[in-house]
Amino acid sequence: MANGNRAYWDVKHFCVAQAELAESGASITYTGGKTAWDLISVSITPNVISAPHTSETGGRKVRYKSLGADITVGHEPETQEMRALLFGHELDEGSAKELAYGIQDVPRHVGVAFYRALNDDSFESVFLPWAIFSEGTSEAQAALDGVNYATATTNGSAEADPSGVYQYIKGFATEQEAVSWCNTKLNIQQS
Repeated sequence: MANGNRAYWDVKHFCVAQAELAESGASITYTGGKTAWDLISVSITPNVISAPHTSETGGRKVRYKSLGADITVGHEPETQEMRALLFGHELDEGSAKELAYGIQDVPRHVGVAFYRALNDDSFESVFLPWAIFSEGTSEAQAALDGVNYATATTNGSAEADPSGVYQYIKGFATEQEAVSWCNTKLNIQQS
């Protein structure tokens, strides 16, 4: 079946690991990787800019350049551990489990991996090597006439790794292979 005609049935195993760029700028290492959320949806939208210009022969041409991609993740639940990992907040790991938001806190670069089940019973894993997420609006509503249900959404961007790639995709015949590839990419110990 052609890749453009595939339907995605499910997205799973959304993992995140803290990413550190080597001093030489030639590689990225990943630490503290773990499954982040129960995944509901993932949207990856490439960012492409275009610049029209006149060529030497007088014709009009358009140059295109990819700048990475926007990421939107629908998930449940939002956890304090993920807020600390993604946004640089201080989490008290003791009995208090208190998350402190500081004025100097900045989002951290992370590696992201997940897989999706396809309608032909195969699997496709996605790896974003150098991503950064922004903290969304926190909202709470009183239930006057009923209960409002909302899916937590976290937005971010996928940026290029040192080799200039912002996304890697690989197909697999089994779910176990897809999960293993995600874990290997983020240096998550297999259990």
